Amino acid sequence: MRALYPISYAVRLPVVGKYLGQLALLLAALTAVPLAVALFLGEGGLALRLALVTAVLLASGIPAIRLPAPAFIQENEAFAVVGLAYLLAPVFMAWPLTVPGIPLLDAFFEATSGITTTGLSTLASVEDKPPGFIFARAWLQWYGGLGIAVLSVALMMGHHVAARRLFQPEAEEATLVTTTRTHARRVLLVYAILTLLAFLILWPALGEAFPALLHTLAAVSTGG
Repeated sequence: MRALYPISYAVRLPVVGKYLGQLALLLAALTAVPLAVALFLGEGGLALRLALVTAVLLASGIPAIRLPAPAFIQENEAFAVVGLAYLLAPVFMAWPLTVPGIPLLDAFFEATSGITTTGLSTLASVEDKPPGFIFARAWLQWYGGLGIAVLSVALMMGHHVAARRLFQPEAEEATLVTTTRTHARRVLLVYAILTLLAFLILWPALGEAFPALLHTLAAVSTGG
């Protein structure tokens, strides 16, 4: 079946910018979680960096979503947005991860490894790292396992075809006009339920809530 919106133009920057703006707002919301944990644990340095990253994401995302852009997105633009999303997240999260004295390049590797759930690390040990840092790394891995595209479709974007194109860039018309957003929300719900169940099982098994949470975030995302 013919694709709904075949490639008619080169990548249009306003279109890419608009949807990257929405993804930036989503990343800002996701960054608020390790920020809250860092504040709770009293890790001021990490909290400050996460707060600045959140502010930058909001400051760039809010104007970007107001860019005038067509209601549809082409396949090449969808691929560009999804690909850039997986670059945008580790770029912004690398600086906060340098708090324990990790070089910036190593921190970028850690952030990329987390977002892509590869599980690779440049760190010989994490026992000497602050708990806020460990949580931030595990949190990156958790939402990376779910997928930024799935999160954005499920939580932020509307029912129109552009959102569906981000979720399935190669999908055809019959697929695009059905239940993409509903499917994404169901995936998110199942992911959240699995996370909760794993935490409830590991907490009594390990005897401590925080290590159980870290193991849960890594295990559910199948990191490594």
